[in-house]
Amino acid sequence: MVSEEIAHCDELASTVAILYEHILRAGGKTFKDEKKSKERVRLAEQCKSLLYGRLDMPFREWLMSLDPDGQLDRDEAMLQWRMQAKQIATRLGQEIVDQAGDAALVGRAIKKDDKTFYYAAPRAYDKFLADINKIYED
Repeated sequence: MVSEEIAHCDELASTVAILYEHILRAGGKTFKDEKKSKERVRLAEQCKSLLYGRLDMPFREWLMSLDPDGQLDRDEAMLQWRMQAKQIATRLGQEIVDQAGDAALVGRAIKKDDKTFYYAAPRAYDKFLADINKIYED
């Protein structure tokens, strides 16, 4: 159960990093060498670290609350943690959007090869929320 929740936290962290990247793109940021950009990797790691920092103490408290004798319902304990983790990630995502600036709120289209991608903060946040819900679908 604990390993599963750690994996979910990793997925949440990746989702926050993707949101941040989309917000940057919406605001006009471009990355050199898209796939191997050191800057993209650095920014993603910073976002992940920020979420992990916010999840750390609540996760430790949740771990301490688990009953090794099985008195506390396992499903109830998981549900409590998942609600808290989703709330923490959602709050961070909202902070990222709030700081995005006007350009990111309006967004922009990026043409790559023969495809056009549209990036805008509200669209990115909606996808972020959907992705968080997918993490906890089981």
